[in-house]
Amino acid sequence: LVASGRGHADLLPGDAVLHVALSGYYIEPSDESGGVRLSQSPETSGATTVIDTGRFLADRGLFIGAEAGYGDGPVTVQVEGGLLDYAGPAMDPRFYGVSAQISWRLTGEERPYSSKSGVFGRVSPSRPVDQGGPVSIEAVLRMIHTDIGDGAVQGGELSSYSAVLHWYPIELLRFSANYVHYHTVRAAGRFDQDLVAVRTADDSRASQPAC
Repeated sequence: LVASGRGHADLLPGDAVLHVALSGYYIEPSDESGGVRLSQSPETSGATTVIDTGRFLADRGLFIGAEAGYGDGPVTVQVEGGLLDYAGPAMDPRFYGVSAQISWRLTGEERPYSSKSGVFGRVSPSRPVDQGGPVSIEAVLRMIHTDIGDGAVQGGELSSYSAVLHWYPIELLRFSANYVHYHTVRAAGRFDQDLVAVRTADDSRASQPAC
């Protein structure tokens, strides 16, 4: 059983955007025994899981989240966070996560915002490479922190700090170069690692509620 909802608004009239939103969902585990397991890996595609709650019992879970975003010309700033509460027969763990990012299109493009759906849309190059243009280049700095440890459930904490460069040569196509530094805190201690990745992606679904 899952029930969810989300409300949003743009608080600034005119060209600039000040997006705010609240969201939530209620969930009952589909596993008949009430088993729940959460895990998380660094944001780079293909990275291995680094924090994991293991299986624990819960009758229900409730998530409450908040988002804020500001967009003006080639700059967009986005922040979001949320709490996830589980209630079970033996324990009631609470987990949380927060993220923030700032992005700047060096070639001047705006990231469009949909007031209907409350999301920042994909970047479209103003003069794509097939039209002899300079394409679109976007620089992003991002921070993410996830904590899935509480009481007897010690899944650990993951913090990551990323620098990303996106290149959009044509509509709906994106090349990315990512540098990610992350550290984890688990029962076994603290671990630090750096990742570098280069990838390409179909950008047709690159809508962003917040981060």
